[in-house]
Amino acid sequence: MSSNKRPLHAIIMAGGKGLRFWPKSRRDLPKQFLPLGPSQKPLLLETLERLLPMIPPERLHVVAGSSHLREIQRIASFLPEKNLLGEPLSRNTAPCLAYALLHLTLNRKMNEEDVVAVLPADHSVVQEDDFRRDLLTAADWAAKRSEIVLLGVKPTRAETGYGYIRAGALYSEREDAPFFSVRQFVEKPDLQHAGEYLRSGEYFWNSGIVISKISTLVSEFEQHLPDLWADLRKQLRSRFDSEASQTIDDFEEFYRSIPPLSFDVGILERSKRMRVMPIRCGWNDLGHWKAVADLYPDHGKEGVILAEKFAGIDVENCIIQGDPQKVISAIGVKDLIIVAVGDAVLVCPKERAQEVKELVDQLEKKGWTEYL
Repeated sequence: MSSNKRPLHAIIMAGGKGLRFWPKSRRDLPKQFLPLGPSQKPLLLETLERLLPMIPPERLHVVAGSSHLREIQRIASFLPEKNLLGEPLSRNTAPCLAYALLHLTLNRKMNEEDVVAVLPADHSVVQEDDFRRDLLTAADWAAKRSEIVLLGVKPTRAETGYGYIRAGALYSEREDAPFFSVRQFVEKPDLQHAGEYLRSGEYFWNSGIVISKISTLVSEFEQHLPDLWADLRKQLRSRFDSEASQTIDDFEEFYRSIPPLSFDVGILERSKRMRVMPIRCGWNDLGHWKAVADLYPDHGKEGVILAEKFAGIDVENCIIQGDPQKVISAIGVKDLIIVAVGDAVLVCPKERAQEVKELVDQLEKKGWTEYL
């Protein structure tokens, strides 16, 4: 609990598809439910366990697709079942968070002056103690000033796969926890601009992790996305007040009418109450196969070999993943991703790892949905 004495909650958004990790990631088992790091624990479980030293299970809430709730129960059996919130359809992160907040304020009667941390379910953090310390510092700031704190990560390379935040005025003189205003949000840049951002020192990677009082987030939704908030509130009130007044099909039909929208675009980029706090904790958003190498910094010349049965000659700097029953072999290859799991095989240069999503789109267009 932070020094403002308000309870700290967490909302973990676990609804992404993780298409860039195909073929290991599938519709029924997206990235957040996979073990990708050395711990061999699902990413969602790692995220929850990272929070448990500071937030008890009864204040940890996971929102995901309804079809995935059973898998979440299996992965995180220590969570109360009522803390697992199922969306009927995916409509990106703005509706996802609005849905979760309304559950907290309408159904569970949480105090709107409590503080909540909103986190993706599929990120990696190396220095977990540092991360928890920073999260508590951000929670204290957000509670005292009714502001939204977005955790930014100091760039270490010209990364084109992340969003960036351009910092503005400095609001805190504390060296261990500076807070800046936000001048600009930038979507994934090209390599030239990413290099410029790195050299300028004015930009941080957007971690997607925000901390705020619940009342502050509610106010921002009411101001910037009033129709979404009002319509969703009305629908949920109907469901909570009388189960017979609305069927699951009715709610799914309503949800289908919601335009997909990200929380960044819908709220954060419009808010006048934004602050960015830089953190250094070995953060990685694991956006594609190439990022897995960062989880294994001590790998050998061959690269990261995650296949139990692998034989290679003149193999260098590759990422190789395979099922236990498969033998994977390679000769004279460098900087490749090779994944052979289930009924599919992926081979691509590491530098083109982000294009795996486009490949999955192509498979869907071909009608090969049984492989997705």
